[in-house]
Amino acid sequence: MDASAKFSTFAATFPTILSSTWSGNEKGYFPIAIAATIHAVKVSYMTRKILQLGGRRHLASEFLLQLVYGFGGAIIARLALGLPQPWIESNSALPLQALTFLLLTNLPGDILFSLMDYISPLSDVILATADGLITGYGITSGGVDLVKYTMSNEKVSKSIVAMLFVGTVMGCGGGSLGNLFMLKENSTKKSISLSNLPFFEIKLSAFLTLFYISTTRLWTFTEYAPNFVFSPILDKFIDSIVVPLSANESKMVVATAYGSIMGFKAYSNALVYKTAIAKVKAAKVNKTTSKSKKDQ
Repeated sequence: MDASAKFSTFAATFPTILSSTWSGNEKGYFPIAIAATIHAVKVSYMTRKILQLGGRRHLASEFLLQLVYGFGGAIIARLALGLPQPWIESNSALPLQALTFLLLTNLPGDILFSLMDYISPLSDVILATADGLITGYGITSGGVDLVKYTMSNEKVSKSIVAMLFVGTVMGCGGGSLGNLFMLKENSTKKSISLSNLPFFEIKLSAFLTLFYISTTRLWTFTEYAPNFVFSPILDKFIDSIVVPLSANESKMVVATAYGSIMGFKAYSNALVYKTAIAKVKAAKVNKTTSKSKKDQ
């Protein structure tokens, strides 16, 4: 079997691994998807780090922060398409998020977070890379395919705009919502600020969405814009510069690219976090020392 055949086989198998449960099937004792678990742990870990920097807040407020970052992309996509929310449809998504949230933010002794923080940036890189792979599949299978196939009886399934929008928000929706409404800030004075949007993640998600659409030829000018005079020319140009891939192969490339980039970015973010948290701790020590001197 040559390298191309091996890649095609692995690309077809890998999504099944991610969507499989810890029990191996839905009738086992723990029918929770591996991908959902990884995503929940990663979001909970990120939420805790935000709280470490910005300060703790009401438990409900902290959990809302996690839900926005955990389900934000799916919420926007489903609202745009008029579909039921996946976290409402699922019997396990919300309880799983609640469980990982409690374990990483309110576990007595803070054992789990302390351990993950101790081995950081390794923990950050592993979680970001694994969750990036899952998000990459979310862009393609949960985003573009949602428009193209789930909505196949609707006019929107023929819209390149819908595919690009839904695919992009599935890659960065949670971060976009959280940053737009400044949910990281532990303050009652918040405002909507477009400058806070995660533009890097937005551009990356949009590019990978376009890559998936173009490599799989899910939308072509000739098919969906036949009356446009330049349609044949544009399709011919795309064919000349974009290598066609099967759906599974393209999904694998998107997932690998997103996961790799997010893993690399997580490493630098972890170093920045360590510097920032050191300053926060130093400020608390100085504040305590100053207060003690005044009391004397």
